[in-house]
Amino acid sequence: MPVVIILIGLLFLILARNGTQGSFEGLLKSEFTGAQSFLVWASALLILGLIGFWKTARPVTDAMIGLIILVLILSNPGLFAKFNEAIRGPQTPTDQPGATPLQPPATPPLIGR
Repeated sequence: MPVVIILIGLLFLILARNGTQGSFEGLLKSEFTGAQSFLVWASALLILGLIGFWKTARPVTDAMIGLIILVLILSNPGLFAKFNEAIRGPQTPTDQPGATPLQPPATPPLIGR
């Protein structure tokens, strides 16, 4: 538990340093409110998991949890496009105006002198 608290504190520290608290708050609000929020899917998985403790209902709940996970994966419209893009290879960086490429040093550094 202390590790979780430390990680949350680190997250808040990074958000404060970058000044992105507002966008993080908006992201959390959009995830947990609305018709297609994460909270609905999480509660469905929790209810099925609790029913799964009943030995005779276990195979049915396992199948339903698998179905929910499959629906979550397939309902994401950009999932396969991003997957194919990642498989094709790394993206080439775009040239920015005024940016100079890094050059290696003219002579190697002398170590141990």
